[in-house]
Amino acid sequence: MSLSSKEPVLFVGYGPVGSEAARSLRRLYPDLPFVIAGRRLEKAQQLAAEVGHAEAMTADIMTPGLGLPKGMRFSCFIPMIKDRALHGMTLAEEQHIPYAAFSEYVYDFAPFIARHIHNPKGAPLLLLGHLHGGSMPVAALELARGFRSIDKLTVSAIFDPVDFGGGGSASSNMVTGNFGVPSYLVRRDGKWQWRRNGSETLSITSSDGRALPAHGFALPDVITLANETGARSVDMAFALDKTARSFRGEGISHEIFVEIEGERHDGVHARERYELEDEAGYAAMSARGAVLCMERMMGLAGGPPVGPGLYNPETLLDPAHVVKRMQQFGTKIRKL
Repeated sequence: MSLSSKEPVLFVGYGPVGSEAARSLRRLYPDLPFVIAGRRLEKAQQLAAEVGHAEAMTADIMTPGLGLPKGMRFSCFIPMIKDRALHGMTLAEEQHIPYAAFSEYVYDFAPFIARHIHNPKGAPLLLLGHLHGGSMPVAALELARGFRSIDKLTVSAIFDPVDFGGGGSASSNMVTGNFGVPSYLVRRDGKWQWRRNGSETLSITSSDGRALPAHGFALPDVITLANETGARSVDMAFALDKTARSFRGEGISHEIFVEIEGERHDGVHARERYELEDEAGYAAMSARGAVLCMERMMGLAGGPPVGPGLYNPETLLDPAHVVKRMQQFGTKIRKL
């Protein structure tokens, strides 16, 4: 895709994550045209005016065609709200443009995959229910490069109650997808299992040493991490509590921990723990990850535009590039 393309990027949703995604993509590509759409035109207009070079429209993800003007074409479509009726995916298939199932959990992917099987040449379909818009599991792959084999890989996150999803649909999705769902997917000793929340005691040790009660994560990151690293056991957990920075009274932040246990390339058995912290919070990190996927799918970075097919973030993004981008955006990464 050329940056001079007249076909705009379509954003449906202007909540915390959607707004941050539009802002982040605008910072990277000042001349890329946008359409900001949603049920409340006034909110769409506010965001369009803020990011510039954007048109605001009324749209409803639950309406066929989304209620958008007939014949209008787009270069990419990533709905920042759940596409429960698949009307957004239908629009992408009709226009053969990149589409991402964003804010979807492991158990939500079946309708999208089945639909793609019936129309594999319709559109590039990205399954993007991963933590931080896919950037977190891909960054974890970069941190794991030093290992020849991995016995156990764990990703855990601490969500500050004030920051939790930034409110709006992102926050409600987190609650529905984890607190409200009884089971979560793990890989234990090479076997996939669904575990019931409450069946085992989970906790996260914060960077300042506090042990925080945790819950299982119903996200597809475990699949990405297991497939790419061959780890025999992969777990995810999250805690809704104050991060170390917040606990010190220094303001909110979002903390993620990556723990890797296995054999390094030098033959030594080791256990390594990394912390990723971002003072911008969860919504901003999710938006940035989505933007990295968007620019790759459209051919703005990393290669030509992708063709029709089924994609995961790790099949699109280079781990080293993701870590570099995250640090440029302000994420601090350190080995504990």
